[in-house]
Amino acid sequence: MIKKIGESGDVKSKNDVYVKIEPSDKLVIKVETPLFDLFGEKITEEVKEVLDEFNIKKAFVTVIEKNALDFVLQARVEDALRNALGERDEVQT
Repeated sequence: MIKKIGESGDVKSKNDVYVKIEPSDKLVIKVETPLFDLFGEKITEEVKEVLDEFNIKKAFVTVIEKNALDFVLQARVEDALRNALGERDEVQT
């Protein structure tokens, strides 16, 4: 379950992606990309795949993509998700 807002990435960097995950009562994925007509659906599917790996059915996900590679998108989604789940609150030793 999403506990708080989780973010990853930089909205200003080229070849990167910014991901924000927030609590929600349903699954909503909002994608902004300069090439939405070409890649919007693919980006949405990749986000869903990562959410499915964590069994997340409810979240509001914002993706602002700036020509990022697939593995960057997946890593940013996972990082934001771990932050939203509270996994980053624990002190690592």
